[in-house]
Amino acid sequence: MAPPRTRCARALAGAFLFAAAAAAARADRLKLAAERPDGACPAESKLPGIARLDAPPPEGTTGAGCLLRVRLDALADADVDAAVDRLARVRGAAGLVLTLPDTDDAERFAYAVKRLSSIFRSGSPDGAVALEAARPPEPALEEALAAYVDALVVRPGTAAPAESALRTWVFTAPSASASPTVAALSALERSPQSTLAGVLAGDRPLTPGEVDTLTRLASYFTADTSRDPTATRISRRDGSKIAALRLFDAKKFTPVLLLPEDPAGAVSIELSGGPFQAASVENLASGARRDFDVKGAPTLTLDLSKGPLAVVLQPMAKK
Repeated sequence: MAPPRTRCARALAGAFLFAAAAAAARADRLKLAAERPDGACPAESKLPGIARLDAPPPEGTTGAGCLLRVRLDALADADVDAAVDRLARVRGAAGLVLTLPDTDDAERFAYAVKRLSSIFRSGSPDGAVALEAARPPEPALEEALAAYVDALVVRPGTAAPAESALRTWVFTAPSASASPTVAALSALERSPQSTLAGVLAGDRPLTPGEVDTLTRLASYFTADTSRDPTATRISRRDGSKIAALRLFDAKKFTPVLLLPEDPAGAVSIELSGGPFQAASVENLASGARRDFDVKGAPTLTLDLSKGPLAVVLQPMAKK
């Protein structure tokens, strides 16, 4: 048997590793944000807003509940100073997206990122910083910016450089054929390395109802849920497939399927990873809930024509 001091050291080491793993899980927690119709930052919301900081706000402006977007078209001293003035007036923002112009001057680029990130974090110490640039930083530059940048912004369907150690955020917008919820789920599903999806207004502002739907969707992105790689087939009646986002709740031991609305209606969902006793379904558009008794069945049929659905699968009790 190991001496008491050794056992204590091992216990402390285990606790440290558990705490580190928990911190890493929180850092990689999936998040959702959406640009409000009025561009405002909601004071109390499970769905952070997205606001463009194009002009100096009043001193002491509270950015709680918002990701701020700051764009620079040049990196001259005057441009950087103007952005610093804007950011210095904000307190408690949830995050910052820095959109910077393309340049071959790595030293100037790094100076701008470090200065803007530092002034932002001085007023918003818990806020994350994401970098959107025409070209992802080279490995040496990324290493130099590691203490100032938390994530890289990627476009839907694209990936961060393979050698990048940074997390990624993806921004998308609704279209004539894709609602904000469809756009958000598609972006996260097609960019599996992303930890945040931001829904921008695009060609039209989001409606209050669409914001409510996204808020219900965001409620499933908790500190205990993470992406679940288990393959899940979802088929329309004509045999065509639709993509969905699958999560796993490590606290409740329940898979969570997030399905976009689909005008085709009924879909057959393969209940992989089972057997399951029940499926708790929420219509994210209306908030209506219903439980289905599946009793170990291999599939579940649901109607997606009335809105996107969240499906929580309850495992069968072990005998």
